[in-house]
Amino acid sequence: MNAVHAPPGAASRTMKPMSTSTLEVRHLELVAAIAEHRSVARAAETLNLSQPALSHALRALEHRLGVRLFERARRMTPTPAGAELQQASRDILTLVHQAEERVRRYRPGAVGVVRVATCCYTCYHWLPTVARSLRHASPPIALRVAPDVTADALHALANGEIDLALVHAKAPHRRIAYEKLFTDEQVLIVHPEHRLVRRRYVLAEDFRDERLLAHHPPETTAFWKQVLAPAGVRPIDAMALHSTEALLESVKAGLGVCVMARWAAARAIKDEEIAAIRVGRRGLQRSWYGAVRKGCQDASTLAVLAALRKMPRTDDGRTPRRR
Repeated sequence: MNAVHAPPGAASRTMKPMSTSTLEVRHLELVAAIAEHRSVARAAETLNLSQPALSHALRALEHRLGVRLFERARRMTPTPAGAELQQASRDILTLVHQAEERVRRYRPGAVGVVRVATCCYTCYHWLPTVARSLRHASPPIALRVAPDVTADALHALANGEIDLALVHAKAPHRRIAYEKLFTDEQVLIVHPEHRLVRRRYVLAEDFRDERLLAHHPPETTAFWKQVLAPAGVRPIDAMALHSTEALLESVKAGLGVCVMARWAAARAIKDEEIAAIRVGRRGLQRSWYGAVRKGCQDASTLAVLAALRKMPRTDDGRTPRRR
């Protein structure tokens, strides 16, 4: 039998690993940031990039994938392909960040890493300001957001999955300590032509004939428990949509009303796409707390708490008010 001889160099070519992957971590971060903020400008700020650089990177990625990831409009909306990649980005980036944290522990003079989550998927508008201040601290501190534990941030904190949680309710827990950081105002969000739009404030009775929309099942919200239940008022209908974007779009379409933090709807209020009305004569204030494990002595975590206390107030309501 005649031996079959491979051409020179064939063995080395077959042993060389081939990379067919188009996606890189930076691509996943890009998609996740744009999908969260629905804005190239705000995503670029979060990622510390210029807006033109981020736009160019997005176009290049879409070209390499051969598919459009976002619909360009006033708000950047994920296409079905973009939504698919957004979900994958969340899962993969969580694994990458966890691996980074484990590896950094072996590095001399390692940067302090603080894992943080909030009880609200959209409550991260403070992140760029705080992250910038911590990056220049001595020693520097890096924030790692854990969006996958948002639904039960306190449980994740108690179990050591995160180091700090921002919450607006102090649930008693033997392993958790709370520090009040700031307050924000919850307002009624309505269509600009809604029957209540000219009112200075609304009371519980005004919700009796309304369709109430909320992030969570309405009966579980603080607004329901603090305002509607004591007055014995039930709206004509109530529904949970979970997403702030979905809530705002539904209100814009006249499909219902919603009570949410003023900062969460600040841009739409400013653009007069919706209207905001005070709840109660004095307004409905909500307190936010920094939650840590009791006896926390971690310098990095305590530095993040200190930075949150110093957050400046802005005119558009996007940064919660300190008290």
